[in-house]
Formats: sequence, structure tokens, C-alpha cells
Amino acid sequence: MTIGVIPATAAVPADTGPMPFVGAVDQPAGSGGTHSVTLITGDKVTIGTAADGTTVRSFESPNGTTIGFHRSVIDGSTYVYPDAALPYVSAGKLDKQLFNMTQLIADGYDDANTAALPLIVRYTDAAATLRTRPKVAGSTVARRLDSIQGAAVAESREQAPRFWSALTDCSGAAAARSANPAFAGGIAKVWLDGKVKADLADSTAQIGAQQVWAQGNTGKGVKVAVLDTGGLDYAVDTDKVGRADRQAQLTVTASHLSGTTAAIGKPSLEVSYDGGATWQGAELSHRGDGWRTALHAPKSARFVTLRVTAKASAGNSVSQTITRAFGLR
Repeated sequence: MTIGVIPATAAVPADTGPMPFVGAVDQPAGSGGTHSVTLITGDKVTIGTAADGTTVRSFESPNGTTIGFHRSVIDGSTYVYPDAALPYVSAGKLDKQLFNMTQLIADGYDDANTAALPLIVRYTDAAATLRTRPKVAGSTVARRLDSIQGAAVAESREQAPRFWSALTDCSGAAAARSANPAFAGGIAKVWLDGKVKADLADSTAQIGAQQVWAQGNTGKGVKVAVLDTGGLDYAVDTDKVGRADRQAQLTVTASHLSGTTAAIGKPSLEVSYDGGATWQGAELSHRGDGWRTALHAPKSARFVTLRVTAKASAGNSVSQTITRAFGLR
């Protein structure tokens, strides 16, 4: 069993309260049995109650070495912080709910129930200027979240050590000595993409919805129109900071919303290497589910701007201009 230690150089979040480091971790209320959770750092925490009723705990690093951790119990929730994560939590760069063992288990985010940890990342201002956002090894992007300059990301539990290494650029020791540590790869902050439950008890009562429902007006049978304008996307291989080769292969895809049947014809693509001041037509060839072309970027170009237009057999069309879609190296 690893003994938790408190590093003198790591600041503790102000709202975590006292953090004893000797003794068994309290059993999360209502969790039952024993649960293992692989943290964002790749460290594995096991917490629960053994068959004889005694509390058991283990804290395992990815490579089996002995490392320090920090434990606290706040409002009935048990938090376990690896030493490597504490500087980022204290600096407000890493969500402390990523270490709330009680809530992770209650939400089904333990190893037995999910192979991936859902995260929300926010990009740095520099990384957000590029259409192709940086990708962190060991994770996949579920969806873009442009409203917060970020994305929803799934971190593979099996590749958690690889993810954490790429996220911190192996700078754990340096981070511990820094008052304001920063992530690598264009990532500014990381949150747990936690589960939420909608509660309409107050909002529906304010507008008298219950009385309307009681009269039988539930909205059943009302037709809802779906307006399909289609969607355009592209794919290109880039490095960690969103830069592609000057002769890279670019793939364009065009699609409709699910449930529509109109066929989409060959899209047209124009490329600009000067921010949209001038445009060049690009010849597309059909490959698999998309259309492919090769870039021919001049040496003076730093970014690629794209303009794509596609038409459906029903006659509607969609056009999209993507300024500074990605950089060039």
C-alpha cells in the first residue's frame, strides 16, 4: 500500500480543507463493493469495502513506482490528488472534479463501466486561431465546442499515461516548482465532462406547464420540420500545433442531416494562401467517402483558407469559407 505524502512545493486548493494522508480512504456513500478508477494522470485508485467489511485502498502509478498523493474528504466526497496533478489544480488549469472519487464512481466513470474518461478542453488563443485544432495523444475529439474555444474529448483509459505525458510534455518536476504551470500542445484548461440532470420543477411551474399538461395539451402529434442545409468538413494531417505539409493531401466531405435522402454532387473547392485576397481552384477526385486534392502552397504562405460549395439533387446548396483553416510548415 502506497503511503500518501504532501509535497512541500505543491500548493493545495484553498477549498479542499484539511488533507490527512495516513489511514484508509472513506467509502463513498452508496457505492458498494470495490471500484477502481484510472485517473487522468494514468494513476489507478481502488476504493471500497472488502468482503469482511474492512475498508481497502490502493494507489498505483502506471509504471509501478511509489509516488505521493493527497487525499481529502469534503461534504462526504473523497478526493485523491496525485502529486503530479496538484500544481495544475492549484493554478486553476485542471478541474478538481477529475479527482472526486465519490462522484466519478457514482456517475459510472470507474474502469469497470467505461473505457474512456470524458473531458472538456479549452484551447489557448494561439491554437484557437487554426481550423485544425491540436490533438493530444491518447485521446479522440468527440465534438468541437467553438463557443468556449474548446472541444469535448475522450481520453482512453489504457492510454491515460500517454495522454498525461503529452498534455504536460513530461514536465511534472518543473510544474511542481512553478507557481503557474501550463499545459503543452495548445491546451489551456481541462475539465471533467460530468453528467448533469435536468430539473424542471421550478422552471415549468413558473409558466404553468403542469396545468396545460393536465388539460391534455402535451404536444403529442405536433409535426416538427427539419431544415437540412447539409454539412461540409475536411481532413488533413497536421502536427501538434495544427500545421500541414505544403504538398499535403486534403480530403473534403459533404453530408446531410440524418433522415434525408437527397444525393450530394461533387463539391467545388477553392484555396487561398493569402487570407482570401486571391483564390485558386482545386481539382477534386473521388476517394472513398470524400473528395481529395493535393495542396501546392508557395513558400511565402503561412496558412490555408478554404472555400467549399456543394449542391444536392433537390436543388439546395451549402457553401462554407474557412479562414486560416490550418497552418503550413
